[in-house]
Amino acid sequence: MARGLAALARPSAGATTSSAGPTADLASLVTSARPSKGEPELILVVEVQLSIDETKRRVWPQYTAAAFGRRGCPVLLVVVTPSTKVERWARRSIRVGPGHVMRPLVVGPGALPLLSRAEIRQSPILGMLSTLAHLEDSRAAVQALETLEAFATWPEDPDGRLADILQAALPVALRTRMEELMRASKYEYQSDFAKRYFARGREEGREEGHEVGLVEGQARALPLFLRSRGVDVGDEARARIEGERDPVRLETWIRRAASATTVDDG
Repeated sequence: MARGLAALARPSAGATTSSAGPTADLASLVTSARPSKGEPELILVVEVQLSIDETKRRVWPQYTAAAFGRRGCPVLLVVVTPSTKVERWARRSIRVGPGHVMRPLVVGPGALPLLSRAEIRQSPILGMLSTLAHLEDSRAAVQALETLEAFATWPEDPDGRLADILQAALPVALRTRMEELMRASKYEYQSDFAKRYFARGREEGREEGHEVGLVEGQARALPLFLRSRGVDVGDEARARIEGERDPVRLETWIRRAASATTVDDG
């Protein structure tokens, strides 16, 4: 399956990756790919699923229908989860109606292994999927850093949206472990962009205290992430989010932000 996913994760010429628009208002990520030369473009609708939720299963067909209506080409729903229990649940077919059955492609710990640095640099999207499928693995922090590094120099995502989506989906404990690795100099960044990006986080942590700096950074980033997905964030809501200092509540908001359609969904 990993080889097949690698083919799907290869962007097509002129491919676009977005977290905004009619389809992405609902799903975590919408991107286009071309499995191999000469084959038609394929839209990948990626949904990060951390728990069993029957309501989400009922709207998954809506994701693919919206993408097909917008682009008029084949659409594949990819569900990514770090839980083997959720993986088994998500694999069940969805009966939409007579003769209409939907079968998502589910990426879990058993379907996609952790990748080498070279594999991630070759396909950062595959690195992101693998990272999200292994959030509970002790090696996930290193792979998340390597994936963010790959995105920083990937020409298919010049505005950094994929890196933002990945960071928003990472649990607080994993992001803390990533910070620990960087402080201990156990991970060396190759690109100037990544060095500046993560150096800024370390500086904020030193100035305000690591934990406080991390929480405030998340609070400031969340309204920007919501707006990048097309969600309207008013001044009052922005002030409330940026003023939040409860790390548990912020983590809940960050997880919900990946599929929120309004700021009240959090």
